Amino acid sequence: MHFGTNLPAHAPAILQDGGAQGEDGRTDTGRPGVTSLSAGCECSLPEITGTVCEGEAETQQEKHTGQHQLYALRLGCPGFTMPEFQPTPVEQGASKSLFFPDEAINKHPRFSTLTRNIRHRRGEKVAINVPIFKDQNTPSPFIERFANDPGDGATAALPDHVYMDAMGFGMGNCCLQVTFQACSILEARYLYDQLATICPIVEEAAVPGEPETPRQEQTAGGGVISASVDDRTKEERGLEPLKNDKYRISKSRYDSIDSYLSTCGEKYNDIDLTIDKEIYGQLTREGIDHLLAQHIAHLFIRDPLTLFEEKIHLDDANESDHFENIQSTNWQTMRFKPPLHPTPI
Repeated sequence: MHFGTNLPAHAPAILQDGGAQGEDGRTDTGRPGVTSLSAGCECSLPEITGTVCEGEAETQQEKHTGQHQLYALRLGCPGFTMPEFQPTPVEQGASKSLFFPDEAINKHPRFSTLTRNIRHRRGEKVAINVPIFKDQNTPSPFIERFANDPGDGATAALPDHVYMDAMGFGMGNCCLQVTFQACSILEARYLYDQLATICPIVEEAAVPGEPETPRQEQTAGGGVISASVDDRTKEERGLEPLKNDKYRISKSRYDSIDSYLSTCGEKYNDIDLTIDKEIYGQLTREGIDHLLAQHIAHLFIRDPLTLFEEKIHLDDANESDHFENIQSTNWQTMRFKPPLHPTPI
């Protein structure tokens, strides 16, 4: 289940335990399986003055009061990193964010590359807008002003919303990934369908009660994470006529599943899938059934987001890295994971 409760951002009054997103987990045995990402911890914490990370916060609080209470700063607020770094919303950076400094991105080259390439492919920064919670003291309309905006940095900010503009606001959150190993491909497909139905329920159940000073109308983070890695162009989002791109794509590459894989779930497939017809034809000619072929062909409407130089020229008959490159950046609520090649299975 590829979701995690999200604690945006530079304005909200609650924060979840954050951590940089790690590499996608894989089934070690080579057996088919499915992967579930469940929501990480999310808690309402008081805010303290100063630039401290969560681990440092406890130490400093102990020194001053002798109490063992954990404090944290809110993701995207000034001084939320230690040491403190200022956002640099310039084209040469990875995120170009008004709130999220590049120094807060995991140092593995995968993550800054993902951040930059998502923005470049999209043609603009990602835009995350979460409706604010309105009470009697909330201005209407609520419009944020950004002191470090170079002029075009917040054009996507909506009135009455909390605005975020970087991959880190979604993928920088904590979540739990669970991989289930199945005894066969048929069992894996059945398990995929069964678990897919509970993903949104578990996500919503992981959201805590309202904080004392809520700033958001919604707290579930699936939409925030989805928007944080939405690399679709304006044409693919339906905002402009198709001219340079091949497909209209209805969702971000991080979103819910689009089809069931087992024969018993087939009757519930009521969404018209956008697929790469050439790949679908190649798969069916090689004996792959319709349900699995359309699932794979649907994944391949996306472009690769990262590619390491040493992985460009590979023998696809004996290595699966090119497939995994697409597979591992289609972050759906459930992921069907064929055995890695080569495998004794």
